[in-house]
Amino acid sequence: MIPLNCWWVVQSEAVWGIIYPTTISLFFNVTFTLFALVLLNLILKKLSYPRMLSQGELLTIFTMLCLSSSMADMNVVETLVLSMGHASWFATPENEWQSLFFKYIPTWLTVMDNDALHGFYLGDSTFYTKAHLSVWLKPFAFWATFIFVLIFTMLCINVIIRRQWIETEKLSYPIIQLPYEITRTDGAIFQNSMFLMGFLSTPFLNLTNGLHFYFPLIPQLRLKIPDIGNFFTNEPWNAVGWTPLMVYPWVVGIFFFIPVDLSFSCWFFYIFAKAQRIIGRVVGWKALPSFPYFDQQVIGGWFFLLFIALFLIRKYLKKVFIIVFGGNAKNEVEPKASLQSLSPLNYQLAMAGMVLGIVYMVLFFAVAGMSICVALAFILLLLGKGLTVTRIRAELGPPQLEFYNVGVLD
Repeated sequence: MIPLNCWWVVQSEAVWGIIYPTTISLFFNVTFTLFALVLLNLILKKLSYPRMLSQGELLTIFTMLCLSSSMADMNVVETLVLSMGHASWFATPENEWQSLFFKYIPTWLTVMDNDALHGFYLGDSTFYTKAHLSVWLKPFAFWATFIFVLIFTMLCINVIIRRQWIETEKLSYPIIQLPYEITRTDGAIFQNSMFLMGFLSTPFLNLTNGLHFYFPLIPQLRLKIPDIGNFFTNEPWNAVGWTPLMVYPWVVGIFFFIPVDLSFSCWFFYIFAKAQRIIGRVVGWKALPSFPYFDQQVIGGWFFLLFIALFLIRKYLKKVFIIVFGGNAKNEVEPKASLQSLSPLNYQLAMAGMVLGIVYMVLFFAVAGMSICVALAFILLLLGKGLTVTRIRAELGPPQLEFYNVGVLD
């Protein structure tokens, strides 16, 4: 199902450009596929068919489709492909790109043949020709190895911290609650009246508004005001900026799973951000570039969250390191069997995989022209941001993370 799922994501986000299923924490394309499989399972159960999918198999399918969706989305493979030929195709004598920085571009990671790029940018061609494949496959292969090692390294990190988060801290993993409930073989959730009411109300709202678009006599159920900031016309209130007022049923549904204090924080700090803009206008800071520095505030926030995530597991990591290096002195750790009994990969292999993965990625960028120190800092920041996002998803499960323009790649 992965190829079909990836095709769906690319068509939605890159070709049609009308909907972006991977911009929210609970991918709707995967959830819909899972729901269809669950319905098929229930039909097979009614027919007493012996080969039904178990809950574990359904959740495995869900996990694999989520992973493939995250790789095919507009912020990973789509962006990477668009970047591979951009410099060569858009270089002109006027912008002098060729003399300015072409010597720094590794040819084994990019496409510098404008003949091969002609069909990519202008169309009326196909990728599946010998001339195109011979040019594109080499950078594809190198980037594929990097992405594979990056995912493997993150998997090793997850293996190391898994027990602490699941068994000791008992994080709630809000995002998985819905997939877990709908895949229960007894189908109990489909007998829950509250679930059915919420499930049916959303298509009713969408269908009603869709019919209103084609048949205006049908009343519209307005759930969106594009911008209430337009109502504030006087100083300093007009500094509030774009302020939409919308009700998304899927956001309401996801927020049922997240902790109440996070729900409070979401709207409180949104209003606080608007207040910063108004106060800045009052005291005359409007002329300061980029004030009130939202991107910088987000960077500081995720650095602090990374520190908190590492601080909370410091004692556990000490135990892991003692096990990895063969120690169990002074009863500082539990017996190896109890600490590693449920791990899919033992700690020695996970630690070795993480270290080797980091070494490979650093050497990858060093060969591409980056200095060793910068490459190491880049990889550690990239993995640190991944750990931060993972912690946020595992503990709180917000529908979206505002990390635009504040990552190590930006």
